[in-house]
Amino acid sequence: MAKLRQIKIKIGLTINADSHPLMRNFHRPEDEKRMVVILSPDYFDEWLSAKPEQSARFLMPYPADQLTVSTSASLD
Repeated sequence: MAKLRQIKIKIGLTINADSHPLMRNFHRPEDEKRMVVILSPDYFDEWLSAKPEQSARFLMPYPADQLTVSTSASLD
């Protein structure tokens, strides 16, 4: 019998953020603006069970008023 093992995978999907009120400020003016897709925990199960053709509805910009920006001296 084959031994099963669990593998944890992390990915980062990005979408265009040229018109996002907050994220458009974090790239050089001539570069395309990108932001990572932030998925609310309320949608985890739906995302994991969605068919490929249903996935696009989750690829939306996260509301700027729900994001916080801060500075850090290191990225540890």
